[in-house]
Amino acid sequence: MDIWTLIEYAGSALGMLGALSNSFGERFGRMTFSVWVVSNVLLVAYTSFRAEWGLAAMQSFYLLTSLIGLRRIFGGRDAPVQIAQPSCATINSDVEENNTQLENQ
Repeated sequence: MDIWTLIEYAGSALGMLGALSNSFGERFGRMTFSVWVVSNVLLVAYTSFRAEWGLAAMQSFYLLTSLIGLRRIFGGRDAPVQIAQPSCATINSDVEENNTQLENQ
């Protein structure tokens, strides 16, 4: 077995491990994207060496999305923003204010 076959199988196995960890949810988010980055690098190298340019392009795109995911997971600038949910008191207050405004018209 040559080195490129080992790289192919390692990249594939890591890709499957990342998919498995992703299925467990956010608890494994950091591991998932880290594993996918390594998998994608290996598979980009393998497909490029074998001159499989369509697959190399696809793996390069997956690498880009994995890097974006890593950045979001580790709290980069584009991390998701937590949106505060309005409380019932706020909603009731707004309804009462609207009703008062309608009555005063």
